[in-house]
Amino acid sequence: MKVTSNLLAALFHLRDDFVERILWIDALCINQKDDVEKGQQVQSMVKIYAQASRVIVWLGEAAVNSGKAFEQLLDAANIHYRQQQQQQKEEEEEEKEKVLDVGEQQEYLEVLALLERPWFQRIWVGTSARV
Repeated sequence: MKVTSNLLAALFHLRDDFVERILWIDALCINQKDDVEKGQQVQSMVKIYAQASRVIVWLGEAAVNSGKAFEQLLDAANIHYRQQQQQQKEEEEEEKEKVLDVGEQQEYLEVLALLERPWFQRIWVGTSARV
């Protein structure tokens, strides 16, 4: 079966010589030319993602600052968790309203660039987080 260069890259990166993996690959598992089938499968994806014990996602080849963007996401999550434990809701709202300095703006743009990748636009990705 012919695959795109992006899928080929994903398969090489996700391959593990020691762990057997079963992969769901939209481009292969869903008939991309059948809109009815695609519609049915997309509805199922919300449930599948919500019930998955582990999800590995290929977002594409690394970009110049992808690694840094992931580090920023992790740092942001840790800071948010600590703030939740230490501050009331009103203090968190004040923190969000502060003007970003130039360095923080660059970090924000790096994270935003990562989150604008096509995978995050899929309906089941945004929906499964709320399920």
